[in-house]
Amino acid sequence: MVGRRWNIELADSSVEYAQSFNREWVDVTVDTTELTPAAVVGILLARVEAVVESAGKIPGPERTTHPSIDVAVTVITGAGGVGLSTVGFLTFLQGMWGGERVGYVDCHQVGFIGADSRSTDIAPMKARNASAIAAVMARHGVEHVVITADPATSRFLVEIAHPARVFWLDASDPTIESRHQARGVGGGPPLAGDHRFGLDRNAMSASVAAAVVEAHDESIRPQGHVLIGTDHTSAEDVASQITASRRG
Repeated sequence: MVGRRWNIELADSSVEYAQSFNREWVDVTVDTTELTPAAVVGILLARVEAVVESAGKIPGPERTTHPSIDVAVTVITGAGGVGLSTVGFLTFLQGMWGGERVGYVDCHQVGFIGADSRSTDIAPMKARNASAIAAVMARHGVEHVVITADPATSRFLVEIAHPARVFWLDASDPTIESRHQARGVGGGPPLAGDHRFGLDRNAMSASVAAAVVEAHDESIRPQGHVLIGTDHTSAEDVASQITASRRG
């Protein structure tokens, strides 16, 4: 945690929790001490595959219809690099701090599959997964769910989840580039599946170019969205704008 330079103040309590954690109920345990991530993955694959084989075939879903979502949904979307995940999580926190029963789903971290986890081809699956999660949250008392999604997934979400509010985060070309560069060197919170971290110069240029195209293409924006400019604005202030707008 100290090496990641994020939530360092939680390191001591996290170590205490790890030491007291009850491991008796888990199926697979791996000691990651002195192991590289690649080595851990290799061990996990072998052990998890063995567990799955011993369990037999897992039955498929019994239904393909979209679950009913009896909860207010806010969708936040925009071009790559505008800070969707950060703003979405802060919007969730503001709702929680305000006493709301609120949940959060980040579609960038739901539905990793295949060689390209950000392919638009899996946008329908991501939207269905996020909607299903929101429906489960609603059944357990959550009253409002914040969902962040790429433009393609957000359009499917509008059709499935019928969100009460949809926000498009806008940014200028220089801002998009600077935020990409910051993520590339590890700036901001660590995110699962962060595809910008560690990119070389050519890959970073391609990522920035793709995001700029998204930012200028109004045809990919979901219907009924509210535009919020993020230039020269902190993620906290953007989240506050979203919170004020949906509550108003």
